[in-house]
Amino acid sequence: MMRCIDHPTMVKDGSGWGALTGISAALMAKAGFTGAPAITLTSGDVTDIWADLGERWYIMEQYFKAYPVCRWAQPAVEAVRQIRQQHELKAEDIAEIHIHSFHEATRLHVKQPDTTEQAQYSLPFSVATAIMDDVITAGSVAGNDHGLFNPTRKALSNKVITHEEENYNALFPEERWAHARILLNDGTELTSEPCIARGNPENPLTQQELIDKFHGLAANGLNQQQRDALVEQCFAIQGFGVGKIDNFLQELR
Repeated sequence: MMRCIDHPTMVKDGSGWGALTGISAALMAKAGFTGAPAITLTSGDVTDIWADLGERWYIMEQYFKAYPVCRWAQPAVEAVRQIRQQHELKAEDIAEIHIHSFHEATRLHVKQPDTTEQAQYSLPFSVATAIMDDVITAGSVAGNDHGLFNPTRKALSNKVITHEEENYNALFPEERWAHARILLNDGTELTSEPCIARGNPENPLTQQELIDKFHGLAANGLNQQQRDALVEQCFAIQGFGVGKIDNFLQELR
């Protein structure tokens, strides 16, 4: 992770390629391709892993990102959003933005990203965008005048100062926290409560937020009818019981 942060590139630490490989394997099996027996299905040593197939959905125990930036920056984003929602903030009135978080979050220190990859791993840029817009969209981290090169974002990003907080270090990586202090030009100091990112199992995004995020990201490539059909199919999977999965696996074999 720290190599990705120090050298942001298009190659992320996610498992998108693994998902593609898994789906490809299932489609190949359905088409008649053969292979050696899979240990995941035949070995008694891993029976406990697959015993709850169709009943326990591990994806619901993961987090869903509210914003298209590094997860470690998102507690800080929620901290400044909290202040923003409680006080009327104007970019020109802000003197300094102090973010207190765990060590790894403070490593996201690029203030003036030149590429979308750098912006996605920039805590200052994420915080600046949240102060401006209350949210962070894919357009916010895009390389255009609205996103990366917007002068207000760049000016606010320069005002962000990060501080490592030992209390938050002690909780990482199981928990990721941050709080914010915003100093105004007139001497006023606004402080948030400690915050975590939204979208964890304990503070999940609403179903509508997930649907809206999907539509926002997919609208450029799919029309409304196609997107609605995908949403319907995804939620239908929730009723995909054990019996259907057993039949599906038998079909794959």
